[in-house]
Amino acid sequence: MLSNTRSLIRVAGTRPLVKICGNLFFEDSLQVAACRPDFMGWIFSPRSKRRVTIEAARQQIESIYRQWPEIHHVAVFASNPIPYILSVVEAIPHFDFVQTSDGPGVVSEVREMLRGYMDVIPAFRVKEKIADPGLSAFMPADWVLLDSYVPGKPGGTGVTLDPAWVSHVEKRFLLAGGLTPTNVVDALRKTGAWGADVSSGVESGETPGRKDLTRVREFVRLVKSIQVSR
Repeated sequence: MLSNTRSLIRVAGTRPLVKICGNLFFEDSLQVAACRPDFMGWIFSPRSKRRVTIEAARQQIESIYRQWPEIHHVAVFASNPIPYILSVVEAIPHFDFVQTSDGPGVVSEVREMLRGYMDVIPAFRVKEKIADPGLSAFMPADWVLLDSYVPGKPGGTGVTLDPAWVSHVEKRFLLAGGLTPTNVVDALRKTGAWGADVSSGVESGETPGRKDLTRVREFVRLVKSIQVSR
């Protein structure tokens, strides 16, 4: 499935990519897919309020794949045992990427076990200006996800990143942390990110994972409207 990565790089030459993460409810996920994001993220971390079961994710992804096979699906992990990560990948064949925030050691081990079948996206929570613009600890990952750091939370913090901390990063990265339809265009332009990842920023109400389709539609439209030259 590394061919998926190469196709994403070609898309990213003309515009940023967009990932809608934390999909949980069947009726919402189909409507999110109809907005045509590049990625949809499915969270399996026991630390997340948006954790989805393997069976629920499998059913939803299969339905989406039948209608929108061009959408790439990302299995998102944090604090999951590696055998569990592999069991999810085996149970759901339409996953294109594994994302983990558990550090370079886990990234390397998962990458080795997948052996080219699927690429791994390391997620790094940023709490100060990144000293290594090449993010060499995560080589040879083609992509990384840079998220805001909040103690005790693996992601989905709703806190924005200081653009100065990441604007010099050389590796292709997806930007996360506090993005909304109101601020995403400015954030992408200031950071030079190759894409935007959003979860709580396109939700409303008190139920984690319940997407506001008006916000989703506007977020996707805005990110896809940005033209860049790489």
